[in-house]
Amino acid sequence: MNVLEEIDQKGEVTSIALEAQAALQDGDTDRSARLFRKAGEMLEASVAGLAKPSERDLARFLAATHYYKGGAYPEAARLGDRIPPRRLPSRVRHLYPPFLKDVRERSAPGYLNKYRSALDEHFRRAMRDGDLTSAQKAIDLLKDHPYLIRPIVMAYVRARCCEVLGKRRAATLFYRRVWQLDPDHPVYPLAYLDSLCKEGKHAEAQAIVEQEQGEHPGARWSIYAMSVINAILIRIRDRDADAALDEQAWRQRRKELLDHFHSAMESIRSMSPGEKRVLDPLIDYAFLLAWVSYLELDDIRGQNDVLEHWIESRPQSPRPYELRGLITYPGPASERDFREAVRLGSKDPLPYYFLAHDALTSGRFLECERQCDRALRSVPEPAIRAELLVWQAVSRWSLGRDRAQVRPLLAEARNLRPDDVPIAELARAFEENGRAAHPPVPIPWEDDPAWVEQARRRFGEEMMRRSENERPHPDNIAA
Repeated sequence: MNVLEEIDQKGEVTSIALEAQAALQDGDTDRSARLFRKAGEMLEASVAGLAKPSERDLARFLAATHYYKGGAYPEAARLGDRIPPRRLPSRVRHLYPPFLKDVRERSAPGYLNKYRSALDEHFRRAMRDGDLTSAQKAIDLLKDHPYLIRPIVMAYVRARCCEVLGKRRAATLFYRRVWQLDPDHPVYPLAYLDSLCKEGKHAEAQAIVEQEQGEHPGARWSIYAMSVINAILIRIRDRDADAALDEQAWRQRRKELLDHFHSAMESIRSMSPGEKRVLDPLIDYAFLLAWVSYLELDDIRGQNDVLEHWIESRPQSPRPYELRGLITYPGPASERDFREAVRLGSKDPLPYYFLAHDALTSGRFLECERQCDRALRSVPEPAIRAELLVWQAVSRWSLGRDRAQVRPLLAEARNLRPDDVPIAELARAFEENGRAAHPPVPIPWEDDPAWVEQARRRFGEEMMRRSENERPHPDNIAA
């Protein structure tokens, strides 16, 4: 009979450890930590009843490993330091030195900060850049260090990283786990439904919405319904891209979406300010989906009504000011809206882009350069980025800046749009006569109504893409 059989004759420790391992595999680290600690305590308590020193040390080692598996690293280190390696059986002696080294690292004061910082860096890079390597590193780090963060946060991080890696089924299951752990969170159910739709499981998502709306009527589930219908509309559009669109079915879906929007807004009107604050990200998302629906229906009045209501409901949100400025550009009204969006902390290139264009056409080159710089920080799409670089180059040229501050901007713009003739002509003119007070060739975007219409359409399409691909996320992922 080995030591474990002798001290666990009824199999209680083994049973608890198996439960703990199952909980760990399910991501329930609170339960696994509790059970592994209990198994460790039972094993440690049995040490005094063993006759041989070698048996007592092996029991301590077993107890230490259970503490370790449950994240109780100081307890594992306390026992590990009491074990003379020479008294361990030869079959396990080689396991002891690496175990003790790992335990000492994890029980050291800086352990949590070190690995949480590494996780945060991998996760942020994966989310910001879509970096596959960083996403996988974040997942691997959580496999090796499952007690770094709370279970719900761990499930959410895994879900987001699986999305980056294209592991859609795994992402959906993790999002479902997140929702189960915190069903009242405003964003988690939306993430689960969105992931189901991206799997192509629209009917399943719609069935969940219908059931939950019956049990929990109100703004939240009306907004979730809008999101699912929007995903269904995207599927209809993509499926019928090469065929005749069923206009009646499409319009009926749009009407359903807008009906849910009006229902959500009716519920929100009766909420307290505190209740509304909890739903702020969802409210912005609902307004965006409604605005896009009216845009798709070519309903200008509907668009304007949504924006007015949006500003009234969410005066601290920059998005409605951006969109209203887009509709009315150019003119004083659009400039006021864009500046208000900037004041409210807009991180979108849209207001800075149009303020830069307005400054360029007015000859306010210092202002144009500044607004271009702010727009470029948000890494806009290549076509927009190229225009901003050209405007910034023209502004610096007109301000008499050193040629070395102008040339790289034009070079990058040409790389982004190699077939753009006006950009090529401007770059050539700069090389031939870069010391002139102003560019000797006309700037194709100045005072061009066709350009304004094209820019409006481009940013309108960008908002449509956002309604398809973006959903609110928690403000931060706290350990």
